Amino acid sequence: MLNFIVISNKSRNKLDLALWNDVKNKKNVVYLADSYIFPIAFKVLNSKKLNKFLPFFRTIKTLFYSLRYVKLDKNKEYAAIVTSHSLRKLDSDFLLKLKGSNNIKICLILLEPLSKSFYTETTKKIENKIVDVIFSFDNADCRKYGFQYIEQIYSKLPLLANRKSEQFDLYFAGRNKGRSYIIYSFLKFPNLTFKFRLSDFEEADKVKANNILYKKMIPYNEMLQEMKLSNCLLEILQNVQTGITWRYCEAICYNKKLLTTNKCVASTKFYNPNYMHILDVENLEVSIQENLEWIKKVEDINYGYDGSYSPAELFRRVETCL
Repeated sequence: MLNFIVISNKSRNKLDLALWNDVKNKKNVVYLADSYIFPIAFKVLNSKKLNKFLPFFRTIKTLFYSLRYVKLDKNKEYAAIVTSHSLRKLDSDFLLKLKGSNNIKICLILLEPLSKSFYTETTKKIENKIVDVIFSFDNADCRKYGFQYIEQIYSKLPLLANRKSEQFDLYFAGRNKGRSYIIYSFLKFPNLTFKFRLSDFEEADKVKANNILYKKMIPYNEMLQEMKLSNCLLEILQNVQTGITWRYCEAICYNKKLLTTNKCVASTKFYNPNYMHILDVENLEVSIQENLEWIKKVEDINYGYDGSYSPAELFRRVETCL
């Protein structure tokens, strides 16, 4: 049986829970919350100023790798599952040495398109054959580079009963990323109730309105509790992105309507035209008006989600690829 070592990327908003929660307590899984034993050590040991004047910092940082302290049985086979965020923190020589002395393969999960600028280090590790198999959510990247396509990875998290009685028609939580003009278009429809939680907006770009919150993102589990109070989720894709996102997963896992700019959803397993509508950004206000009654209409939603996006399914794919 293949054993798995999951190297996550611990974050303040607890997004890592929704990636690996289904599998992190399995008997054949070692779950590491971050590449470093102490996440703060990554910032210190990779400081450009410190490394410039104190080169020995480069050599001691591997002492803080959480993977270094996993006891590996040389008679067993392992697959180390890393995301693009956790892989960039690990030194290439360390990984090559680890692979050379143990029966371990490295499986990379690309969480965003490879064109993202901070993927430079990831690209180098791919070119140096450190990674054995690569999965991507981005169809375009898979076609271009020959990666394994996977629609998404998502662990459905248990939600608490909401104490608040506040309900709203539409919910969005996310960073600016050039999407403000779409978000603000919904303000022109006074009959629509909403809650938009926005971050990374310049002061000059902020529009004051009830239920628009310009704050740092809250922990993911708290965001889900807010989302639970809504009738419909709003999803706005970044320009370079293809494939499905967590908004789609949230809609099908927690049975919410989805209004999205992503045309790809129409070809997905759980697409239901009664529950998912595509927003036409070329005729934005007209499209919002056409969907207004549907957004507000309260009805029973059931996508019949069967756990297809669980990381347990990813593990099965990995076993067939290695």
